[in-house]
Amino acid sequence: TNNFRANQPIRTTTHVAVARLDHNFSLNDRIYGRFLANESDTFNAPVYPVPGVDPYHSTNDSSFYSLSATWQHSFSPTSTLEARYSWD
Repeated sequence: TNNFRANQPIRTTTHVAVARLDHNFSLNDRIYGRFLANESDTFNAPVYPVPGVDPYHSTNDSSFYSLSATWQHSFSPTSTLEARYSWD
């Protein structure tokens, strides 16, 4: 029959990493850095024995990485400079 339905197994694998760095070079100079990573993929197994006839058979990669850094310099108690960089 053409009305065959089944529960298809779905497998999701995820790896997460977080790293942070803080350093004071002096009372006036400080740096901060952060790295985030999330590697994730989802596999939708085929219901039918031939994967080409199953429209829901797929693998999705939804990984992302993020990097940010900040440098702060104090010229005086009332004057500071802050530079930031971010990459996604």
